[in-house]
Amino acid sequence: MSEQDLAALGAADEVVTPAPEAAEITEGQDQTPPAPEETEAEKTETQKRRERRAAHEQRLKDQAADAERRAAEAETRLNRIKASATGAEPKEADFADFTEYMAAKAAFAATKAITGFQAAEIEAEAGQAKQDLQQIEAARFQARQEELAQSLPEARAVYADFDAAIAVAKRADIVSPELSMMILASDQPADLAYHLGKNPDLARALSNMPPIEAAMQLGRISAGLQRPQPKTVSTAPAPINPVKPGGTAAKRVDDMNYDEYAAARRAGKVK
Repeated sequence: MSEQDLAALGAADEVVTPAPEAAEITEGQDQTPPAPEETEAEKTETQKRRERRAAHEQRLKDQAADAERRAAEAETRLNRIKASATGAEPKEADFADFTEYMAAKAAFAATKAITGFQAAEIEAEAGQAKQDLQQIEAARFQARQEELAQSLPEARAVYADFDAAIAVAKRADIVSPELSMMILASDQPADLAYHLGKNPDLARALSNMPPIEAAMQLGRISAGLQRPQPKTVSTAPAPINPVKPGGTAAKRVDDMNYDEYAAARRAGKVK
């Protein structure tokens, strides 16, 4: 995993989390939502963050699909325009009347000019669609890095050697750039990166697989990961140690022998 692909791992943990957008209710829809499985208060910050990320990722996917569609349509129109302009320029020898030749030549020139103008417009549309697609992909990559950066404090709380494992996962000879992008696109990038950093042989094997096979294997690994519970430090006060009485308890007179009784009398302990 290269430094560029996991740049968020070395960055500060401070990331601005985009505010979730309010859900729209359109006229005609059932405005009574089903009973939620859990309230917002019951959701953990990790769950809320994942829901926001999923919604943002879906919007970017829709925008990317639209940009790809516009680019494909523009390419199709451009090819059609170019195909229609393949005719040869009129030649005077092909016309018995000079006036007809000049009219055909003028029509050819006009058609060529219009075709060239239309082609330029379509090429501009295709270029804009491709530029939009690049910007959307860059936004998706940034969102994945932010998700990874936001998950770092939680990961460090449960994995004592997290930074050491991530240092291994950053090595390009262990985790390929393609595999690192798959990790960033997953629901738990920090856990996957840690797991592969702890298992470099597995990471190398995945890096050498075809992308589709590697993605499937990575999905299986991700489904089987179970993050350990973070260690909590108790804030309860330390238990009070009972005070032990010093010395020994006084012996009853009935239990003393003569010498003990005489010593106790001299010490004034027995009357």
